[in-house]
Amino acid sequence: MDNRNRITAKNFHVPANSPEFLEEHLKIHLKCFNKNIFPEYFTDFEHKGLTYVRTQLIEETDLDRAKSDKFGNQKYRPTKNKKFNVINESVDTEGVDLRKKPLQLVVTLNEHGEIVSVDYLFNGNTLNHVLDKKTLQNRICAIYIKNSNFSIPNLIEIGANQNSLEKPFGANDDITLEHCLKEIIQEGGYPLRENPTDDEIKEWTTKLKLSMSYMGNGYNMEGKKANSIINEILNAKLKRIVARTIKSGEEAMEQLRTIGYVDTPTVKYGCIGAFKKGVYPHYLSTYKKHSNIDLKGTKDYFDFSKGRYEVIIHGGSPDMSDPINWFFNLFTDFWSAWNELNDFVSPTFPNGADMRIIGAYQPLECLSHIWPMGTVVSFEDIVDYYEKNKGSLGAFSEEELDEAA
Repeated sequence: MDNRNRITAKNFHVPANSPEFLEEHLKIHLKCFNKNIFPEYFTDFEHKGLTYVRTQLIEETDLDRAKSDKFGNQKYRPTKNKKFNVINESVDTEGVDLRKKPLQLVVTLNEHGEIVSVDYLFNGNTLNHVLDKKTLQNRICAIYIKNSNFSIPNLIEIGANQNSLEKPFGANDDITLEHCLKEIIQEGGYPLRENPTDDEIKEWTTKLKLSMSYMGNGYNMEGKKANSIINEILNAKLKRIVARTIKSGEEAMEQLRTIGYVDTPTVKYGCIGAFKKGVYPHYLSTYKKHSNIDLKGTKDYFDFSKGRYEVIIHGGSPDMSDPINWFFNLFTDFWSAWNELNDFVSPTFPNGADMRIIGAYQPLECLSHIWPMGTVVSFEDIVDYYEKNKGSLGAFSEEELDEAA
């Protein structure tokens, strides 16, 4: 069998020590990577402001204006690409793979369709930085021009989306999406009035969630993390706290102690998330913590002092795309599930320890006319209000409207 004409992977690689990419390299690339085979890299984001023109060879020096910082970040990545060394080694040992995506550029063209300037390099920064250290003097580039929908916030979304197409997502990519979203807001994307209505905040939050999903190429970021990121941006933008994200029970207790929830010789306080399965383990660890007998033989807190332990439940990160329903659904569901479990177990705590849930942490400005933000609301009050106001949760009462008038 004659293997001299057998096609191998080497046929699609250009050695790193080559002086330049040739037209024949460009033709091979276009057969493998083009808008008909991979529309997600060329035409799927035209509604965001970029129109694909063609793929061509461009001299390295013509990219200088569009180059990003030394990490290849621009606005699409918060840190150096962790695959930089892997990509660099691959280019050294195998060469540049013509079957892979090209660099993606936003350019300005003259009336003859010739490039006047290269304005933005929005995908391929890492490969470009790798090639800067090689002898190759030009690049294979897909060029795009701005259309009527172009904006810098949209460009950031496109760049993040394109970066996400070829990699799995995880915790580190949550950081990337957070970085990109903050850059978008800084560039004037997704404006919000200084004193928005609750409905405007809900609409704005929904748009930001859609933006994060787009940038992550459909990646479904864990809801609480997305809410936390968006709430931080919202509070910063409005210069006040409208949604308080609680990352831990101790964080909530730091604020609650300022309004009177301070431990005494007979009452201690704690705060945990709204998970029924976490309550008993928390009770156990608390009981152990306060049941040690000291060197003098003093009996424990629960037995000797007849101490009481009162627990406050927090909801983590409010969902500001539907904050009022988030609050009532979360806490009424928790209370129902917890009581069902507690009634079934019917526990008798050691030494008659008194451990109880006293209420939920209220983290929303939009409910402050009912219960002050940052306070503890009993579950009985939450359930009672919910049952009486299912059709208009969060609405002002007639008395409140009269007072406002």
